[in-house]
Amino acid sequence: MDAAHDMVGELDLAPVIEAWGVQTVEEVAAPLQKGTAFLVVQDGGDRARLFHAEEVLKSPPGLMLDLLAGGRELLSVDAHLSVDALPKHRPLLVRENGMVKGVLGAETLTEGKDARRSRRWALAKGGANAQAAAMDAVKEARKEFRREGIALILDVQPSRVDGDGRLVRDLVHRLLERSLAILRQNGGGTAVHLKVNDGPDGLTIEVQDRGARKQRMDVEDWLSDEPTSDVAVQDLRKLRNQVSSRRGRMDVMETRTGVVLQVHFPVKPQLAIIG
Repeated sequence: MDAAHDMVGELDLAPVIEAWGVQTVEEVAAPLQKGTAFLVVQDGGDRARLFHAEEVLKSPPGLMLDLLAGGRELLSVDAHLSVDALPKHRPLLVRENGMVKGVLGAETLTEGKDARRSRRWALAKGGANAQAAAMDAVKEARKEFRREGIALILDVQPSRVDGDGRLVRDLVHRLLERSLAILRQNGGGTAVHLKVNDGPDGLTIEVQDRGARKQRMDVEDWLSDEPTSDVAVQDLRKLRNQVSSRRGRMDVMETRTGVVLQVHFPVKPQLAIIG
């Protein structure tokens, strides 16, 4: 913890949504789907529990939040409390003037879940099961694809990746999100095709959309170093840079009906997860 900070409210806190236990999953789904990673459920007394957004969104829409399984017990502290006086318990719900400011130690919830996933994906001969990791990302994405009316076509072959399977899960998740965004920006579409395969040269992840193609998309500039104010292109370049830092390569190609996003990792790079 940074000794330069005097008060809890000045620390790096994770944004969170607060809700009451009598509310339903459907009532909190919209802000969680927009990117808020955590949900705090109050029980009307002194107890509060912290949930990861993806766990909440997997639950039936009509389920009361009080009935959600799991979660992590929270203690509440005031934002003006001295850092030196912090209790050891994590996570902590930080309030300022009665309003939720954020959560300290929310990463402990994610770390425990990711550790279990990593063990599940581990292979006896080293590396991780890329097929299983990719399918975890698909499970998370299916609800949004159904809501958009877009078919998700899968060609996910048995494959492995050196290092941690979270690399594959996070990449597939973000590439699927990007394909949906491309379809929305260019007149809609019918399907997104995901391919994951492991060849002699390494692991390839490919996502291709089938869109209405109302206008030509200048994909040649997407991964260039030319200045751009397009937030979507900036995000794609950031992803490209993260892939490159793991010795991978990212390509974008335009087809007659859509755009192909492709990532290739050579055999036995020392990979770590994308943050």
